[in-house]
Amino acid sequence: MAMPFKGVINVDVKESVPDWAPYTQPIAPEGTPNVLYIVLDDVGFSAPMRACLLTGRNHTSNGMACITEASGGFPNQNGHIPFECGTLAEVLGERGWNTYMVGKWHLTAEDEMNLASRKSQWPLGRRGLREGLT
Repeated sequence: MAMPFKGVINVDVKESVPDWAPYTQPIAPEGTPNVLYIVLDDVGFSAPMRACLLTGRNHTSNGMACITEASGGFPNQNGHIPFECGTLAEVLGERGWNTYMVGKWHLTAEDEMNLASRKSQWPLGRRGLREGLT
């Protein structure tokens, strides 16, 4: 739902007051700490732990009952993290934090592992599609 206009519109722009509030970006609160989140790869076994650590949800809730290359197309084993399972970076970004990731993603489903795909499960593709849910 659109926010109501709180500015003033007069006959002349010089006497009008704009309202930019609906378009301001979220800003993290003053004193918000910096956080460094390190995930090590290949130090264990089983389902992709990376999806669990990034979303805070069980691997089957994330569709990652196995690695994406071995996905079977069954529920909870499709290699697609549902957009309802927001990542830590998505949740923090919606609250004004700046996030950055470097390293191995390995959470893209095999059907999106080419340059011609829609890229909705790529790190930057998730954000654009997730914004439609809020």
